[in-house]
Amino acid sequence: QKPLCFQGAGSAFSTTQYFAKAYPGTRYLEVLKGFGDNSIVASICPKNPADRNDPNAGYNPAVGAIVKRLGEALSGRCLPRELDVDEEGNVPCVVTEVLPGAGTCARAGRADPNPQVVEAIRKELKESETCRPDDPDCTQFTICQVLPLRDAGLQECLFDENATNSAQEPGYCYIDPGKGLPGTGAQGAGCDPDHPENCTNPLVESCPATERRLLRFIGNNAEPTPAPSSTTFVACVGSAVSQ
Repeated sequence: QKPLCFQGAGSAFSTTQYFAKAYPGTRYLEVLKGFGDNSIVASICPKNPADRNDPNAGYNPAVGAIVKRLGEALSGRCLPRELDVDEEGNVPCVVTEVLPGAGTCARAGRADPNPQVVEAIRKELKESETCRPDDPDCTQFTICQVLPLRDAGLQECLFDENATNSAQEPGYCYIDPGKGLPGTGAQGAGCDPDHPENCTNPLVESCPATERRLLRFIGNNAEPTPAPSSTTFVACVGSAVSQ
C-alpha cells in the first residue's frame, strides 16, 4: 500500500499511481532557505545521464552551482557550518587554484582537477568577465587542485601556529576541535569524541564560539598556498540536515 497509489477518501489502494514525489522535500528547502547564500539545492538524480558533454549531464549543474556560490577563498575564515569529516580528518572538499597563463599542476601540493570542475570554473571565469576579448582566453588559465594534507603535513597544519608560510609540505586541512578527533585538531585535557566540550585548538580560539572551525592553508617560500595572484575556489559539503 503506497500513498502515491491512493486516490483519496472513499477509494482503495491500487496499482495505478495518482501522485508523484519531488525531492528535496519542502522541509529541507525551508531549512536551506534559512542558510541564505550559504546553501545550494540540487537533485541527486542526473538530469541527463547519457551525453557527458552536455552542460546538464550528470552532476554538472550541481558542480557549477557550488563553484559559483563558493567562488571566494575560505582560507583563514571561521566557518559557520560544520563539514562532514571522517576520523582521519578527511573532508568532502574540492579546492582549486586558478592562475593566469599556461602552466602546470606538477607542483608540490597540487594535482590536475576533475574535468567537470575545470569546466565549471572556466564558465564562472567567463560569466564574471575575468575572460574578456582583451584578456587571456579562459583556456589559458592554469587550474590546479590543491591537495589536502596527510600524515606529518596534516599534523603540522593542525597544530603548528607558525606553519602558514614555513610548512614542510603545502596544502590544506580542516580544523574543528568540536569534533573531538585528533584528525581535526582537537586537543586538551579530557578531550575525546565523547567529550568534545573539553577540546580546544589555539588556531580557532579567535573565532566566534559557534564558528570555531576553518580550512587552513599552509605553504612555504617555494610554494606559497594559495599562490600569489591566484583565485581560489572552495566547494565543500556540509553536515547533512538532521532527520
